[in-house]
Amino acid sequence: MSLRNLVETQVSAAFDLLGDLKQTIVFSTTTNRDYNFATGEVSESSTDITLEGVIESITINEDRSSSNIIEELSVKFIVNKADLGDSYNQFDSFTADGRTYKILEFTDNGYSVEGIGVGG
Repeated sequence: MSLRNLVETQVSAAFDLLGDLKQTIVFSTTTNRDYNFATGEVSESSTDITLEGVIESITINEDRSSSNIIEELSVKFIVNKADLGDSYNQFDSFTADGRTYKILEFTDNGYSVEGIGVGG
């Protein structure tokens, strides 16, 4: 077994040990948006993936750069990269605890993926 495989196995085991600290997170990407000029309606479809991860914190931005309190709510998450896959950059939002957040950034260390979302 290579060292990389050993670390991937240990990361998966660590996520299994988190137990009730994990939450269900649904990652989504809007794949198709259409505007109907006759009715004025916008329709869209999305691709979703559901997995378990950890929501790290919810904070208010210290610089108060947003005038909308909803936009000031920031959520950090961490998931196993093996569960999320390599094409995670396609996701533009995630839902946890019934709240949907716009994804601002991803950080990938090769074994886990962390991200920051706003909204909720």
